[in-house]
Formats: sequence, C-alpha cells, structure tokens
Amino acid sequence: MNIDAPAPALSLVKSVTNLPASGKFAVGDTVNFSFEVRNTGNMPLSGVAVTEKSFTNAAGSKLSLTSGPTAAPGFSGSLAPGEQTVFTGTYVVTEEDLGGELTNTAAASAETVTGEQVSAESTVSALIQAVSTSVPGTLPTTGAAIGGLVAALLLAMSAGAVLILRRRREVGVGIDR
Repeated sequence: MNIDAPAPALSLVKSVTNLPASGKFAVGDTVNFSFEVRNTGNMPLSGVAVTEKSFTNAAGSKLSLTSGPTAAPGFSGSLAPGEQTVFTGTYVVTEEDLGGELTNTAAASAETVTGEQVSAESTVSALIQAVSTSVPGTLPTTGAAIGGLVAALLLAMSAGAVLILRRRREVGVGIDR
C-alpha cells in the first residue's frame, strides 16, 4: 500500500479581467480584479479566504478596493485537492492614480484538517493613463486641445467679420458713392 505523505498547498493567481483596449485605465474606470485560489495539495482545505496585503498607486499612496475580495456565490469556504474558486474585487481609478500603475498584492490562506496553515501570495499591476481624459459635456483640459478650440473660435470670428463687411458692401452701408 502506497500512501502519500500529507502535502497541503495553495496557489493564488490574481489578475485584471477588464483591461481596456489601450492597455491603460482612466479616471473613473473600474478595475475588476480576479483572485483564483486553487488547492494544489493532497489534503482538503477549509477556511479559504483572500485578503489584501498591499495596494498602492505610483505615488506610493495606500489604496483600498472599492469592493471585495468577495467569494464566489455559494462558495462554502472549503476546497478539495485540485478544486479552485474565484474571489472578485473592484477599484475605481481616481485623479491621484494618474501617470503610473496600481500595484496590488493579495494573500490566500486556508487550514488543513490537522490545523496546519497554508498560504499563497500574488501581485498584479494595472497601468493608468498619464493625463485625465475629458468627461462628456465638458471642455477638454489639455493645452493642445484648448489651443485648437481658440484657433477654431478665431477662425469663426474672422469668417463672420468678412461676411459682415461683404454684406455691408452689397447693401451700400458705409460706402461713399
């Protein structure tokens, strides 16, 4: 009879599940995090939990998830060998996060039937745009965009002045005859 020695083990893979096409998040975007926890050992695990270990932006400011980590609906807290579950969490990007990345480290923990603790960590980063994009219904805030707006306004004003002068000549206003 060949009996394997108890070898409890746990893995955690943290990822961003809604990466924008540009590869970078903007202010107001929600970053969706996934925490995949798997029992990689040969013993059942109970009390499976995920906690945030550290979460910072490029400036080093400590952040907190907007929601989560939350276990999958119906998850009992236990994993048999080879089983996995997914926890989720979200974060809404703020102005303070601009121009760098969010770095998030989480830890998964569980306990064996003999009381032995097992844990695993995983880190993921999410890139954030360098500048804020304008909100619909507001004026753009970048220098180039404002310069373009001023140029368009000046062009419209000079076109209007030419139209007014031309109209005066056709009507004969202000022209000595």
